[in-house]
Amino acid sequence: MKNSIIVLIAFSLICVEGHSQHMRTVSLEGATISASLNHTYRNLVISESTPAYVQNLQTEAATYDIKKDPIYDKDITTYQVLFTIKNGEIFATYDKDGNVLSTWEKFKNITPPQTVRNSIYLKYPNWTFDKDLYKVSYYQGKGATKIYQLKLRKGNVKKNLKVNADGKFL
Repeated sequence: MKNSIIVLIAFSLICVEGHSQHMRTVSLEGATISASLNHTYRNLVISESTPAYVQNLQTEAATYDIKKDPIYDKDITTYQVLFTIKNGEIFATYDKDGNVLSTWEKFKNITPPQTVRNSIYLKYPNWTFDKDLYKVSYYQGKGATKIYQLKLRKGNVKKNLKVNADGKFL
């Protein structure tokens, strides 16, 4: 994966229930990943079974320091940042202290982990993967949800499935 990661934050101040938000566009070239206070987020979303580029973007979101951004203002309560790469994106919301409050993550062309593949092969033998989408949502204090949306094919027949990271059909 190229070390180039684009972080998008559109300039805007938004009042939501009396709280301020701030968005802006920032470009990071050759970003360096450092320690962060978002260990809970990292521990819940990063999985050894996902490709390195997914883990790297999740680590980038976890280690992003909003306080070092030129747009940082201690009076703004939340910041929204969009991290993008070729096959995926993470839309993260941070509080003014840099804690990850929530993320919405989507990655295309991800080979599902062995547990997911085994569940599918047992239930749908002789079917092949046609398309896949890996979605992760994280909410501070509530945890993370990981779902694979898959399109299977057997000849001219197609089937859409949703499976969690443990291989359970949803």
